[in-house]
Amino acid sequence: MATKSHSKLSITPIALALALLGAAAIPFACDGPSEPPPALPKPALPRPGATAPLAQPTGQTAPHGAAPTERGPAAAPAEGESLRWTVPAAWTVAPNPSTMRKATYKIAKAAGGTEDAECFVIMAGGTAEANVQRWEGQFGGSKAKLDKKTVNGIEVTIVEIEGSFNAGPMMGGAAGPRPDFAMLAVIAAVANGESYFFKLTGEKKTVLAARADFDKLVGSFARP
Repeated sequence: MATKSHSKLSITPIALALALLGAAAIPFACDGPSEPPPALPKPALPRPGATAPLAQPTGQTAPHGAAPTERGPAAAPAEGESLRWTVPAAWTVAPNPSTMRKATYKIAKAAGGTEDAECFVIMAGGTAEANVQRWEGQFGGSKAKLDKKTVNGIEVTIVEIEGSFNAGPMMGGAAGPRPDFAMLAVIAAVANGESYFFKLTGEKKTVLAARADFDKLVGSFARP
């Protein structure tokens, strides 16, 4: 009878230990080192003393290279060839109807008035007396009240007239006399026999109400 023989595989303790160490090292070799998440950028902090830029106002465009500016009141320094003045804040700058005028201003009607008054500026020759006589003729011969003085080295003559006013077609006035009107005018003598003429006319109540602003206008006269 044949006898079966069984061969047994013998594993030494050293081989078993090496096999266990190799199996434990496999996960570390596959995973590899993990990368940290990218850092988020930190917001820039303003420097001490710095201010944030202002937004451009809607509907306004600043000149190239200039900061935006806010709209100011109608009052502002004005300047001619030989004279500077400041327009009262309550007056409104209006278009000049002719090239003879240096400036035109509208003065809002006083309470109970029916129309705005107007002050225009021209530069011309002639004596103050000759112009006063012409203005008296526009008021039906009413005598003017004169006040001569010096403002910042400039000789001025202030003229006041009240009555029925007839500007005439050459001055763009309405046909016929305008009762209860008044005029405040100032003649500022400048170089070479030339003068600046500021003439404010309108309903008497409106002209009288504008007297304080008119005096401030005269007080602002100066050489450029």
